[in-house]
Amino acid sequence: MMQTKLRSFSLMLAFVGMFFSASAQTFKSGDQHLHLGVGFVNWYYSSSYFGIVPPVTASYEIGIADLDGVGSIGVGPFVGFSTARTKKYDDFQGGKYWWRYSYATVGARGAFHFDILDDDRFDTYAGLMLGFTISNYSYESSGNVTGGYTYNADGGFFTRALFGGIRYKASEKLRFFGEVGYGYSLLNVGIDFKIK
Repeated sequence: MMQTKLRSFSLMLAFVGMFFSASAQTFKSGDQHLHLGVGFVNWYYSSSYFGIVPPVTASYEIGIADLDGVGSIGVGPFVGFSTARTKKYDDFQGGKYWWRYSYATVGARGAFHFDILDDDRFDTYAGLMLGFTISNYSYESSGNVTGGYTYNADGGFFTRALFGGIRYKASEKLRFFGEVGYGYSLLNVGIDFKIK
């Protein structure tokens, strides 16, 4: 499963790289954008889990530098959350049991914007996210003998993610985006508001 995800991500980035060429910048120093997204194919869960809350993300990006003839750089904060559980299995007491995981991430993203389509309606970029993820694991059962049982455990770990994306300019203030990535969710789509 993980190898398939990595292979898909590598192919997508390779496809983007094939078309790299410098052109007029659509994202530049001083620009500010708010992204709200929802993810598909979470890296934290195996195929035996199904999402209760899919990966939802929010990030804010500020353009900090223009690289003449090459592109521009943007940075900003990132937050994300998701929760999923297994299906309910039969237990020896005639009840059910299941596992549930939740992840909340706080971090920062940096992106390099390089326009490869020579069209000011599109903004292409790639970057890195670094952060910290707080995790919660719970086991629950509804056994008919014991009356049920619940166990919770919390933890945390440092997170890193690579991503590549494209934004489509629908109006002066509104954009739509799609991203592929490794480390958070394989595919992330959403809406983007240009604040400044």
